[in-house]
Amino acid sequence: MKLNQDPNCGGLPRRRVGIAALSCLVLLVGFGVSGCRIGKEVERFDPLMPEVGMDGEPALVFHGIELERDLPADTLKPQGGAVRIGPGDVLDIEIVETPNTRATVVVMPDGMLHYDIAGGIRAKGMTLMELERELVGRLQDHYPFPIVSINMSSAQSKSYTILGQVNRPGTYPMGQPTTLLEAISAAGGFMSSELGGKTQDIADLKRSIVVRDNKIIPADFDTLVRDGDMSQNIYIRPGDYIFLPAEGTEKIFVLGAVNRPTGVPYSSRVTVVSAVAAAQGARPNAHTTKSILLRGSLRAPQAAVVNLKAILRGRAPNFHLQPGDILWVPKEPWYKLEEYGKVAAEGAGTSIALQQSYDHWGDDDDDGDVEQTINVNEPVITVVPAPEPVAPPEPVDPDPVDPDPVDPDPVVTP
Repeated sequence: MKLNQDPNCGGLPRRRVGIAALSCLVLLVGFGVSGCRIGKEVERFDPLMPEVGMDGEPALVFHGIELERDLPADTLKPQGGAVRIGPGDVLDIEIVETPNTRATVVVMPDGMLHYDIAGGIRAKGMTLMELERELVGRLQDHYPFPIVSINMSSAQSKSYTILGQVNRPGTYPMGQPTTLLEAISAAGGFMSSELGGKTQDIADLKRSIVVRDNKIIPADFDTLVRDGDMSQNIYIRPGDYIFLPAEGTEKIFVLGAVNRPTGVPYSSRVTVVSAVAAAQGARPNAHTTKSILLRGSLRAPQAAVVNLKAILRGRAPNFHLQPGDILWVPKEPWYKLEEYGKVAAEGAGTSIALQQSYDHWGDDDDDGDVEQTINVNEPVITVVPAPEPVAPPEPVDPDPVDPDPVDPDPVVTP
């Protein structure tokens, strides 16, 4: 039997031509699939190519941190109790209706006070009335029925600090109850600038804060100043820091367990790696796998978890930071982002206030620049470890199930 032959196939049977063509097609498809597979295998991670989301921002997952937003009731009342004397206080003392007994006396650094022939009195911690009684007891052998009058001329031991965009930043004594608006007024009011023929304040009221005892008091400067909301006009306490940053002059802060906590002037080139390098790296005991990136106002921050260790080793994408970002490197492990985010936000507020103090009063270094170091202790963190497995009772179950450890928040890697 004779098979049909195609003249275009070199005399080969048509059936053989079909088989050959099918084989070629299979080989081509196999080569393409193999080529795709091989291409994927040779892909390498590029640490300079950040992972980004739809809007071009780093693929970070931010969580809102619920700080205390309601002002405690006692912040809107003058501090109760009698004024206590402290080192540096200046007192006006006199024996009533006795000539030449009036004197201005300064309480010594060790708390001692010296007046007339009364000798040294440890006045530190006394009220004015208690000191009056003490002086009467010591002077009655030399003055008939002495009546002592004492007035606080300058309460240097009780002061607050206001820094930033005010005309006279510095530390101010508190001789009487002082509100937030009064404190700003005493510092000469807000700094202003001429823009387009109009004068405008240059303080960023939305990011202004009051720090008290290492915590942020949630006073809303913006509604107080612009809207006249007097429910935000808190009373200042001794030791308070008031900080009013400038609008448009942003920094990026690297704080916590780093060798040189610092504020880096913002530029579009600042990345996580360059910011940490400016802070001279993390301390040896730092817990870098779960660092915190705080973004937004310190009164209502957003927090994302950053695996700083992986970024520094080139195993996770390096990315650019935004104006006002705060990278907080923890000293110890933590488990709940919402709880530790509060610790980081409070610690960052204190650190930034202290940095502004250092910038204002610090010594110049050799090249004339003000040292940016922040000497602030790491906040005390209560770490809740995972519970120890509980041994099952006898007889031993063949498939014992240990209790679940504390469920940590997922680590978000950019």
